[in-house]
This record gives sequence, structure tokens and C-alpha cells, in this order.
Amino acid sequence: MLDWLPNRRPFMNNLTPQSAYTPAKSWQMFDQISARYDLLNRLLSLGLDKNWRTELKYYLPGGSNLKLLDLATGTGDVLLTLIKSPAIATGQGIDLSQNMLKIAQRKI
Repeated sequence: MLDWLPNRRPFMNNLTPQSAYTPAKSWQMFDQISARYDLLNRLLSLGLDKNWRTELKYYLPGGSNLKLLDLATGTGDVLLTLIKSPAIATGQGIDLSQNMLKIAQRKI
């Protein structure tokens, strides 16, 4: 549509065009942005992402010895925040994006 415009976003030159993603392969986008994901999340949320994760502990079910499964864990920030709760006995995160999981593993 606007192909004649020069590319003004050089930091995105190596990203696959959005039209190439299918819902079943959306994780590929997260593989590509994984190195910048935490920074972008912090900037775009104006730092509120930390508060959101901290507030999640108030939504845990009552009791102790809870087992936590974080689906689409990404870089693991939610899991690493909630695992600090004394109610959580174990936690595991899974994600289709291998690059996001590598970052999560480095945080452990």
C-alpha cells in the first residue's frame, strides 16, 4: 500500500512481515522479539507491568503447597514473581517460543 515510503524503522528490518504469521505460528514473532521483549514490556506499560505481576498473588487460590503452571510463560517474569509466594510449592512454565524460554532460564 505504502511501498514507496522509505523504511523509517531500521530496528525492525530483520523481522518477518506480519502477514507471514498464521495464528498457529504466532510464536515465531516472539522468537524474533525475545531479546527486546522485557524492555518493550516495561516501556510500553510505563513500568506498571511489575505491579500487575505483584498483584497476581492476590488471585491465587487459598491454601498452601500449590503447584503453578504458567502457560505461555514467555521470559518467565510472572512465574518468577509468583513463585516467591509461600503458598506456591512448585512452578513450571511452558512456551512455544524457544528464545523466550532461553531468557527465562537465564533468570532462574
